[in-house]
Amino acid sequence: MQSQAFIDFLVYFQGVRDYFQCHEVLEDEWLKDPPGERKSYLKGFIAIAVSQYHHRRGNFRGAKRAMENAVKRLKDDHSVIQSFGLQADVLMDQLREKIREIHAGKPYKSINFPIKDSELIQICQKLSRRKGCVFGNPSDMSDEQLIHKHQLPNRDKIISKREKAYRRKKRWKQDKED
Repeated sequence: MQSQAFIDFLVYFQGVRDYFQCHEVLEDEWLKDPPGERKSYLKGFIAIAVSQYHHRRGNFRGAKRAMENAVKRLKDDHSVIQSFGLQADVLMDQLREKIREIHAGKPYKSINFPIKDSELIQICQKLSRRKGCVFGNPSDMSDEQLIHKHQLPNRDKIISKREKAYRRKKRWKQDKED
């Protein structure tokens, strides 16, 4: 059985097509280990998502660099890739083909991980439906918010700052009245 983090990664990758969130999910998993023991293959999976994010936005240089990094990190880990329920040889061929496409300046096209574990596919399909998408469908190229997600302000930080300022102001008024 796969970790919940990897399942979430797959759902964001080929369900929601939120490559930015893919990065967040697996980076949290990668950071759980101490610095000298972190798993390079997790960074390889992250690099695939980063490449897709850049390619979809038309950043060919960033897309190529990230995909080359993914291949470098994953090329010798076929047994690990297979332990994630994936077809290692197919994945590596797919990534190398993607590098060629990016290098040739071809437009972005969604890719899917070659999942061989039917139970994993069913889980991802179910979770994708819960998120309102279909697992394996291509990216919605009209969703500007998703495509340019890194440029959006983090509303949670803004809201948190406003709430803190409000509480400080409220305390200040209360102290002044006392």
